[in-house]
Amino acid sequence: MWPFKQRKSRKVRARDEPRRAAGGHRIPNGLRSVNRPRADRTLEGNEAIYAAVSRISNTVASMPLHLYKGWEIQKDHPMERLISLEPHPSFSAFTWRQTMEVFRNTEGNTYALMIPDNLGQTQRLDILNPGRVTPKRNPEDGNIWYEIVTEDGVRMMAPWFMVINLKHLSGNGLVGIRPIDVLRKILD
Repeated sequence: MWPFKQRKSRKVRARDEPRRAAGGHRIPNGLRSVNRPRADRTLEGNEAIYAAVSRISNTVASMPLHLYKGWEIQKDHPMERLISLEPHPSFSAFTWRQTMEVFRNTEGNTYALMIPDNLGQTQRLDILNPGRVTPKRNPEDGNIWYEIVTEDGVRMMAPWFMVINLKHLSGNGLVGIRPIDVLRKILD
């Protein structure tokens, strides 16, 4: 006979799954800018992918990142502080760059929305879930706009100059190819 009692299996709630109150109602927690369901699901499924993405994202996040004009760092530019020291008040610079790189290596794209203050200066860079962002080209003037869907289902449009888009290899210049999709046959 087995000497230990088996524990009842209880459902483990994912980090991106909304919390529920006792009555089963969703607890409102406002707009969260970081939501990584697809990346987490992909990384949990394969140790080799997790190891590769982890190593790449940690290496990129540990490297210094600065704003340059020509060969000189722009120390007096307001974006230099954001890029190199504190892109978002809730994240360290390392965590912010690591998360951006994980999205880029799993989803093919990573997006950051520039949030301005009252004077129009960028005060923080919010990481967006790539699954909720769709780049679109305006047929009239050719400018790129990003359709962003919030967790509440609200759709908003952001112009190209308010969104940082880093992508993997791209066939059309707008959307990066997901490396996971390219490697799918090998993974299966």
